[in-house]
Amino acid sequence: MQEKPLDIAHYEILTSKTLHKIPVVNHVQLHSLEDPLLEAKKFIHHFEKQIQEKRNYFVLGLGFGHHLQQLALRAQFYHQDQWEMVVVEPNQRTIADFHLYRPVDLGKKFDILTGPVQDLYSNEKFVRFLSTSPVLLSHPQSIQVYEQYFKDLFSFRANDSIEEIRESIKDPHFKIYLQQFHGDYHLIDCLKEVSNKKSENKFDYLLLTANFLSS
Repeated sequence: MQEKPLDIAHYEILTSKTLHKIPVVNHVQLHSLEDPLLEAKKFIHHFEKQIQEKRNYFVLGLGFGHHLQQLALRAQFYHQDQWEMVVVEPNQRTIADFHLYRPVDLGKKFDILTGPVQDLYSNEKFVRFLSTSPVLLSHPQSIQVYEQYFKDLFSFRANDSIEEIRESIKDPHFKIYLQQFHGDYHLIDCLKEVSNKKSENKFDYLLLTANFLSS
């Protein structure tokens, strides 16, 4: 799948009436210029039950993290330190400014991922996280700006050939694991072998995830 480059024609940082820094991308304010904290609280309130029931959260869009801060507060309330958040943000400039201005303090309980979609799915930690069926929270303004990127993220289909999969994997241990399968194999062949094994290898689940992505 050929990804289209991000179309960023306009980027600036404004200050809200509550004196919070707000990124504006392609003339879309990623948070409210009136009261970004109140806006974030209302947004997260819609996910209250899901936040209570699950401990892993997959967020589309970083912005300047006001929605992430409110999510972290609710997750901490329900689960103390036993929760995890992964954020996908397409715009590396926004990530850099987020670290520069430090508009919110989220501690070390979250990861920010960026870059080509195929690279994300080659990240073992990301795939492992998705396998936990996390709560999905789509930041509306980020979706508006980066609609195509997030469409590519969810329409991605992994290669079916085990040789092609092996070439795309960066983790050396997973590469070694895949060497047990013949180069001409496809996922269905590998899955048959895995299902007949008496003991389960820790990487077997990754084949199941790859099968899901290629189906």
